[in-house]
Amino acid sequence: AGGAPVPEVDLDFVISSTQIEVPTAHDNANALGVFSVQVEPDLYDVQFRPPFASGLSPLVLSMEDVTQNVVLGPVVLSAGPGLTGTVTASGIAIEGAEVTLEDPATGAKVYTFGNDTDALGQYALRQVAGIYDVIFTPPLGSGLAVGLELGVALNTDTVLNFAFVPAGPQPASVTALVCIDSGSDGSLAWTNGEIDYDNIEILRDAVPVAVLSGSSTSFLDSGLPGATFTYSVVPIRAGIMATQTTCQVTIGPPPADQFIRGDTNQSGEVNIADVINLLNVLFSGTPTGTTCPDALDANDSGTTNIADAIFLLGYLFSGQAPPPPPFPSLGVDPTVDAIDPCP
Repeated sequence: AGGAPVPEVDLDFVISSTQIEVPTAHDNANALGVFSVQVEPDLYDVQFRPPFASGLSPLVLSMEDVTQNVVLGPVVLSAGPGLTGTVTASGIAIEGAEVTLEDPATGAKVYTFGNDTDALGQYALRQVAGIYDVIFTPPLGSGLAVGLELGVALNTDTVLNFAFVPAGPQPASVTALVCIDSGSDGSLAWTNGEIDYDNIEILRDAVPVAVLSGSSTSFLDSGLPGATFTYSVVPIRAGIMATQTTCQVTIGPPPADQFIRGDTNQSGEVNIADVINLLNVLFSGTPTGTTCPDALDANDSGTTNIADAIFLLGYLFSGQAPPPPPFPSLGVDPTVDAIDPCP
């Protein structure tokens, strides 16, 4: 950097074809900025991670041919402003959230490190000066929605705090009219798309040129099934869409559970194995395969007991009436009862 050696730069070797990181030993540069690492012959993306306090941004050398002894360098690192902040949800620090950068012009991810929040919800990363989209991805199972901060100007050290919002009422489906680019001329088309409550990034993938303005996830916790909202849409890819437009988002009802009545092990058909599974559920609590509470109610009485096993035996071996709908194919329970729906 500026002709001076940079000590303690950490090197990571990632196989270019698979993006699998290869474990390496003694992979930090010494006080003179010199490093020596042994890896199996392959093509690698070599990642250079300088200490955050150095004020230098990380660097990746892609597709380096390390099929024989090779000298990488001199490797020149550039100064980069820092992006730091605290990530919370309802005022509580979130540990293990990932903070990543994307190029607004291409949507390509920009290599960073130090971008997972610690126990205090804090992160710290560096990158060369520029404008970036910042994506905040919550830990798995947190019930939080992925968040976006678009067009962040990173020209000097910047503090960017972020607060996650809940992923929304569960279970439910969201059907939306989303704005997409229909061609190189930048004109717009409308398309139907589904948005997953637990992964708002699907919205981003489905809308390569536009995103809901303001809080992209605000509709997820702002209404009940059946409500329709209209949102402004702004360009996120430079030069593709010049004007602002609007999209409608409708929160739909929870999807109906489908099952075959009497198919207690959910094999797709009803036979003696379902009777055995039902008896195991009733008397030993050890079902075979995945059970569906509604499927166990073979006679559709609204409860599950030994009468359901007797009913199935009568159907299978005595020519008695078949189970009530849904049967013999998948369908929705037409009867309203207190039995839990299928998982």
